[in-house]
Amino acid sequence: MVTASIDVEGLTTRGLLPENMPAAYTTKNIWAPYAHLGDSYAITRQAVGEHAVYNASKRGGQRRIFGVPHPSFVRDTAVFLQKHWRDVSGIIDSSPGSLSKPVFHPNGIRCVGITPHSDLPKLRLRSFSRFKFCLLTDVSRFFSSIYTHTLPWALHTKASAKLDFQATSARIFGNRLDLILRQS
Repeated sequence: MVTASIDVEGLTTRGLLPENMPAAYTTKNIWAPYAHLGDSYAITRQAVGEHAVYNASKRGGQRRIFGVPHPSFVRDTAVFLQKHWRDVSGIIDSSPGSLSKPVFHPNGIRCVGITPHSDLPKLRLRSFSRFKFCLLTDVSRFFSSIYTHTLPWALHTKASAKLDFQATSARIFGNRLDLILRQS
């Protein structure tokens, strides 16, 4: 389990936004309007956001469509992770199938990183060579298609989450993440 503390400002300004944003976007002054909120959530009721969409190149010269959520949602996701990282990281660490688990670098250029794409073929070979099949997926359209209610299910079990679906629930804290991502 990663023991680094979660830095809301770091995740908001250099962690959760895409690393290949066009030059027109910058996180240079993104923190100032949120600094006074401390560890309180900015999104407290329905506040539907629309992504700023752009087209950029990815590995191998391929073009992809990206969408950047409003910074309020990015910041609230960082607040959620700060408040609940111990519980969330336990679930991530117990997942045997993921090769891309987050690592926090509080002083790095990027505050959070995952396994480099170039390392994945070698890791897949090492992890899955004993199996007859290996499923590879392309998650380029993952976030726009996720059913966000499954996040509290994954964190607390489906049965527990269905008994308490309030975004302010202290017991089913995953409901807050559902609200943040659904609204963004």
